[in-house]
Amino acid sequence: MRVTPLRWMASEAVAMSKGSKGGAVSPRAKPVLRGWLAADTRIHAIYGFALAIGGCLWYRVYVCDARKAKYAEFWRTYDAHADFKRMVKAGDIYPDISIEDVEAYERDILAKRAAAQKK
Repeated sequence: MRVTPLRWMASEAVAMSKGSKGGAVSPRAKPVLRGWLAADTRIHAIYGFALAIGGCLWYRVYVCDARKAKYAEFWRTYDAHADFKRMVKAGDIYPDISIEDVEAYERDILAKRAAAQKK
């Protein structure tokens, strides 16, 4: 069985508490046989909790915040009208309509709006 620093310190503490006389060298104490699982579990739970929190913070900063910044930049510079024209021109949507038809429709709409505002 491996001896962890915690187990070694516990055995040393037991050796010192069992009547060592100042500078006298005492024989090595028996190893601590009780409480190892509880002590190791407690330490590993603390380490696990700290690593989980650290992992969450790392993911938040380097993944989520970076993704939010990229989406914000995309939507700040996105032109839906130009994207629609690009898709029509490529034939992705409305393959039977040409870009000239779309632009003519836009001009008609703008002319109707201008006429409505003059009234």
